Amino acid sequence: MESSPLETLQSFVTQLLQRHREIRQHEDEDLSLVYADALLRYAVVHPHLADRPRQVVVIGPTQAGKSTVANLLLGTESAKASPLAGFTRHAQGFATLLDTDLSTATDALLAGLDRVECTSLNADQLDQYCLNEVAHSD
Repeated sequence: MESSPLETLQSFVTQLLQRHREIRQHEDEDLSLVYADALLRYAVVHPHLADRPRQVVVIGPTQAGKSTVANLLLGTESAKASPLAGFTRHAQGFATLLDTDLSTATDALLAGLDRVECTSLNADQLDQYCLNEVAHSD
């Protein structure tokens, strides 16, 4: 049986995480990979989530261009980018349709973090994230 695109992506991230662990010998584990792997495993075993709008997660190390990629995908300058390392320190979400279901699901997914307006993110308070609605770009 052929794997779905989601299963293929989940397998790739799992293998990437395993290789990272082998190289780093479990020291300085990349939590973004652990998180991505967990989310993808969850999505694979909960197929009813397929009814939700498509979501894209951009993860990577400092100065990898995550904000730039997010802006290119959105067609807007929603994610603030800077040549300064560590400029973006919080999880930031952008949605073309921000409804109650998405807000509730995101709050549950990021339990333990406080959702605030993106303009209110405090660089010294890392237990925050923001979720903003952006205009759809064709």
